[in-house]
Amino acid sequence: MKDIWILIIFIIAEFLAMVSSSYILLSGEGVEQSGDVSIAVYMLVAVVLFGAIAFILIKLGFLRFFDFLVSLSFLLILLLYLSIFFPLIISLLLTISLFILFKRHRQARAVISIIVMVGSAVIVGMVIEPKIILIFALILAIYDYISVFKTKHMVTIAEGVKNSALMVKHKESAIGGGDIIVPSAFVTSIIFKYSYLGVSDALLLSTIPAILSSLSLLLLLLFGEKKRYYPAIPPLACGMLIGYLIINII
Repeated sequence: MKDIWILIIFIIAEFLAMVSSSYILLSGEGVEQSGDVSIAVYMLVAVVLFGAIAFILIKLGFLRFFDFLVSLSFLLILLLYLSIFFPLIISLLLTISLFILFKRHRQARAVISIIVMVGSAVIVGMVIEPKIILIFALILAIYDYISVFKTKHMVTIAEGVKNSALMVKHKESAIGGGDIIVPSAFVTSIIFKYSYLGVSDALLLSTIPAILSSLSLLLLLLFGEKKRYYPAIPPLACGMLIGYLIINII
């Protein structure tokens, strides 16, 4: 199965997010998560607005301007993520170096894009509780389904950003950044939420939704038609939901 590389990329991203979260906890960093349900609504509004702006810019042919906006976000997220592990000056130098690699070397794009997505997931997971991310994912699943199969504007966006940091490609297969960030953020959030049990136990609990979301993606890759766009968030959200229920039963 050629699409197996997409699954491997997905698993690697989740693994890196879990390792990063464990490192943060072991380093003694204090983390405070928010359980405000309204955050899920704000996140959804942000996604819809981003989609609308991206669709308009792509339709008008302003791909360079859109790429510029993506690049700014890319730099900020990368800097914030690296600052967790390194002093600010080193983080800044690493961010600039990785960005130059991303722009000049096509072979490095996928790797650096994954780092940015992992960074996004860790940052979100640090500050938002699992239930809020889950609510967001379930609502986003409906939006994702409609935007791919009904309005189809997400297909237009995917075509326009296929060479940007928002997509990870392997030959003819691709996965969107959101499809990696949302479940990885959920797994990360669980680690921080249950850190009072100890890092090892929190990490063990996080593997439940990590495995289930990976299995959900595997099913989509196995039974989805080749060379056709599918909304990945619906099956991923189902895996997250089942994982969350299992954790709370345990």
